[in-house]
Amino acid sequence: MVVALAIGLPRWWSEINAVSPFALFLIGYGAYLGFLVVQGLIRGSIRLQLRGFSAVYDRVRDPHRYWGSVVANTALTCVFMGIAILQFRLPTPAQTAADKRDNDICYAQTTASNGAAAVAACSRLLANDRDPTERPYDLNARAAAYAALGDTAHATSDTAEGLRELDRLLPDHADDKDLLALHEQLLQRRWEAVAAIRFLDDAIARDPRNPKLRVDRSNVWAKYQNYQNAIADLDEAHRLDPGDAAVLASRGLYHAWLNQADAARRDLDEAERRAPGNPIALHGEAVLAGVEGLRDRQLAWLGRALAADPTDDWALEQRARVFEASDDVDRARADWDRLRAIRERQGRPLTGT
Repeated sequence: MVVALAIGLPRWWSEINAVSPFALFLIGYGAYLGFLVVQGLIRGSIRLQLRGFSAVYDRVRDPHRYWGSVVANTALTCVFMGIAILQFRLPTPAQTAADKRDNDICYAQTTASNGAAAVAACSRLLANDRDPTERPYDLNARAAAYAALGDTAHATSDTAEGLRELDRLLPDHADDKDLLALHEQLLQRRWEAVAAIRFLDDAIARDPRNPKLRVDRSNVWAKYQNYQNAIADLDEAHRLDPGDAAVLASRGLYHAWLNQADAARRDLDEAERRAPGNPIALHGEAVLAGVEGLRDRQLAWLGRALAADPTDDWALEQRARVFEASDDVDRARADWDRLRAIRERQGRPLTGT
């Protein structure tokens, strides 16, 4: 009883407007039953609540019924307090709404401009995780956010912890395709970036005037949301080969992710002028419209990208997320179903929560 009150009452005082009246009733009635047990042990006589207030048993005259009543009342106390604790552990509507907001921020595309908010949101989700199978997903998302901030140490730490969680979960979830895919993704995050960057560093050192190597390294940086380094490599690639429109389109896309609207607009306009319909430039225009809050314009650019390539899974996923954010459930579901079919054909099933 004392433990139940210690757990329940502080939360009651801190969330008085959200507490279930049923839970409060259970706490009160359980406490009353516990009081009767203590009182009965002290006085030597006890009421059995199962039979009403008139059934009183004395320890000396009727020891069997007395101790039976003690056990029965104690069991009822534990049952009522246990149910009350479960009630208190259930998320309140306010907590559910806050978790949804944090989930949207944590699992959004992270860049240097929103990485800190994503890290904070993922951290809150991790602190409140009730389902252990959710934890590795949240760790993976936070690792991506740290990577976007260039915080390699914390990204590596979260990746390692996510792998440890999966090693613990997978023996009991061997048929869970999402967890298996996440395990592979975390392994790739741990090894690919380091290996790829080291390989390209060596290649660039041997051939510093090769723009393609700079583009390749920028793609690796971008894969792990380190857009500042990606832009730096594309700056050098553009200097070495000023006529490559794809370099301008990619650089414009990364500027857009960083919410650097003027630089993004300059690169994207020039890329469109040189190579109309370039898919990377269309992606960049969609991202730029999104960071500027122009939903209709963002949908229009995503629609153009999908008209040019109906299998453009990036554009399809972004459009599904825009529809979701606008509560357009039917169109969001249609895009997710279409994306799922495309990914299955590619051998890259959708994963996550």
